[in-house]
Amino acid sequence: MRLFTAIDLPVEMLEKIGAFLARLRPLAKLRWTPVENLHITTKFIGEWPEARIGEMIAALEPLVTNPPHIAIRGVGWFPNTRRPHTFWAGVDGGEALVALARSTEQAVARLGVPVEIGFIRLI
Repeated sequence: MRLFTAIDLPVEMLEKIGAFLARLRPLAKLRWTPVENLHITTKFIGEWPEARIGEMIAALEPLVTNPPHIAIRGVGWFPNTRRPHTFWAGVDGGEALVALARSTEQAVARLGVPVEIGFIRLI
């Protein structure tokens, strides 16, 4: 199975994002992700054997806590506004988000998941 760890966005943030995206959708013919599927990935794990899912849960369980405060800081289009292919939003979670990502990286590394170098930066 394909795994990643993520933070769900608060309902009130999803509502605001949904209203904003409703205004943007007519501007770009993209395959838009449903708002309820938006999240912040903290670690892409990749393929993981289903038989070892218990190990993964045990490794990550100590990290389950209140999520850090998240703010959207900047939005834009790739490659540019004339030929949009992807819409992006910058995420600011401060040091708490950085610490969570590092802790997640360390926890899954102990199970043999490769460590990503330079996996997160502050905006």
